[in-house]
Amino acid sequence: MKKELSSLDLRYLIKEFAILKNAKVNKLYHYRNELLLDLHVPSKGKHFLKIVLSNLIFITESKRDYNIPSNFTMFLRKTLVNSRLRDIKQLESERILDFEFEKEKKFHLIIELFSRGNIILCRSDYKILGCLTVQKWRQRTIKKGEMYDYPKRPFNLYKIKEKELKELIKNSKMDSIVKVLAVDLGIGGVYAEELCLTAKIDKNKKELNDKEIKKLHEKLKKLISKKSESGIYENGDIVPFKLEQFKDLKFEKFKTFNEAIDKKYGKIEDIVKTRHDLKVGKILRILEEQKETIKELEKKSEENTKKGELIYEKYQQIDSIIKELNEIRKKHSWKEIKEKLKGHKVIKDIDEKDKKIILEI
Repeated sequence: MKKELSSLDLRYLIKEFAILKNAKVNKLYHYRNELLLDLHVPSKGKHFLKIVLSNLIFITESKRDYNIPSNFTMFLRKTLVNSRLRDIKQLESERILDFEFEKEKKFHLIIELFSRGNIILCRSDYKILGCLTVQKWRQRTIKKGEMYDYPKRPFNLYKIKEKELKELIKNSKMDSIVKVLAVDLGIGGVYAEELCLTAKIDKNKKELNDKEIKKLHEKLKKLISKKSESGIYENGDIVPFKLEQFKDLKFEKFKTFNEAIDKKYGKIEDIVKTRHDLKVGKILRILEEQKETIKELEKKSEENTKKGELIYEKYQQIDSIIKELNEIRKKHSWKEIKEKLKGHKVIKDIDEKDKKIILEI
């Protein structure tokens, strides 16, 4: 597993996540593609559930400093803080987890760990209240107000029958059996390789006979029900049980699958900006904006200075015109004055409403 959880990996993790049931949500943190749930498990204490879209989810002991809460963070906190985590399940054999929370009402937090990934909060009836990313496909839409519907494969990996496996292989457009298993069946590349190896089937073959399909189906049933023996191989693959294909590689064993994942990916490597960093950045942005404002004001000041100098130079002429108009105004209306001043060399227009005179000097 190269920093990506397969459907089968999630099956084993869900069993280990059972320790989180009835945990109280203390707080939530979100930054970019990462969500962290601060949970208090009765009689066990604090646990952090970390989701990294679109490929990882695990319980960890480490917590980084997060940014000032985003709107999405505040939205989730408003709904889920102080709620209880009542149930955790995988939707069939998809890379989708459904966390059921309860406060005054029940809510579903859906974690999609495929494609770009997504975090979706739904009501108890799965009507979407909000999501991290609005997404649209031909057959489904993820956005507020829509009913949540997940993409389903024709067959459930964990319940597929021999006859259904045969049909899947026959109808697949993939050019090899290993790709059929990895993509169409959704078991992932590592486990597809393992199935072909243990069933003694050439992974590059496309068509299989009935005997080979029967053998493959038997090995599949054994693979998805293997006893947990988690660890990390020296090539970096993290697995919930030992694999025949890696038998010659060094294997570091862990008590749980989750612990193995946390060991490799739980360390804080990329430091998220602290509040101090954000404040400094905000101040720098304000300074830049103020510099631009000063430039604009200086430009306007220069223009106004030139206008003032021009008015000063023509002061006597302007003053004379104003005095003359004031005298005329005593005997004539603005309408009459405008009519008489048509074609005047200096007075170009009179705004009788606002009592303004437009001069060209």
